[in-house]
Amino acid sequence: YYVGENSRGKRSLWTMDGAMSESIRLGVFSGLANLTTDGERLYFTAEHTIWESDGTSAGTRPAGLVDSEGINATADHLQVIGRDMYFAASDGIHGIELFSTPLQLPSSPGDANGDGVVNFADFLALSANFGADGTADESAAMADFDRSGIVDFADFLLLTNNFDPGS
Repeated sequence: YYVGENSRGKRSLWTMDGAMSESIRLGVFSGLANLTTDGERLYFTAEHTIWESDGTSAGTRPAGLVDSEGINATADHLQVIGRDMYFAASDGIHGIELFSTPLQLPSSPGDANGDGVVNFADFLALSANFGADGTADESAAMADFDRSGIVDFADFLLLTNNFDPGS
């Protein structure tokens, strides 16, 4: 994995294909930092949340970590141990402390709400963000399945390819 920056200050996350002959852009992010891996997945901070990647643009998305207090927005020094993410962050009251949260199982491309299935609720989330800057906020980022930086027809195709009409 490596990071590049464009003229607007947005940072892109890249990886190489298996033959090391082609670069693949995984997404465009604001505030990309703190890259770490558990040996299978890459974790990093961007856009005030913790993200994960399986090395594909479709598999690069918010990690879906439990965050009832908004502390993931200040996460730093990420470390994966087992199926838990440990990081330093501030809760806004006590200063910087050590936090941990369980990692979620990866969701399917097209799963905008992170509930593990691709269904009509995900279609509604994509529709509400269609045409939006995929780095603008968490809602748009969750609907930008291919991490291209815009919620567009390619994201719609990812959703329809994984759609489960029975759920």
